[in-house]
Parts: sequence; C-alpha cells; structure tokens
Amino acid sequence: MECISENAIRIKFFKYYGLLLEDIMNVFKIKTNRNQAKDKIHEAIKEYYNIESVADLSTEKLRILVNKVRMVFAREFGILLKEPREPDGIHKMEMKEFLKLKLK
Repeated sequence: MECISENAIRIKFFKYYGLLLEDIMNVFKIKTNRNQAKDKIHEAIKEYYNIESVADLSTEKLRILVNKVRMVFAREFGILLKEPREPDGIHKMEMKEFLKLKLK
C-alpha cells in the first residue's frame, strides 16, 4: 500500500467527494438528501468497479477511477463531467472565449 501524507489524503478526498460526486449530483439535479445521495452514488461506483475502499486506492488508481467514471458518463449518458480545474459553464462559452482558457 502506498504511504501518503494526510494532506495528500485530503486532496484525494476532495477530488473524489468534493468534485466528482458533487458534479454527478448536480448533473442529475439532486437538491435534497444530498449526503444520502452522495453515499448511494459512492456505493454504486464501488460496486460497479469492484472496489473495497476508495480511501485505500493509491493516488494513481484514484485518478484512473475518476477518469473511468467520467468516460462512462460521457459514453453511456452523453454527460461530460467537469475536469477538476475546469471553469463552470464551459459548455456555454463562445469558441473565442473557450480558446483563451488556460487550465493550470
């Protein structure tokens, strides 16, 4: 198992729970019982990918998981989930505005 710092664990947690799961809930317009919905989505992802614990995944394996989830949503639902540093409303931007973006 990869030995990682507490700060790295917080970053991993934020990227998964704070970005990916939040984005999924926003796409489906889940407004009530958000914590319960987030837990159900989390459990569904674990079951679908046969993962015992997301917390135990290495940083690289978590990155792969997040990318797989994003690909499934794009392929199966036609929904593009945001990249971690992607600005809000990118799908509504004019092409000139989009081309000026510089992701960090």
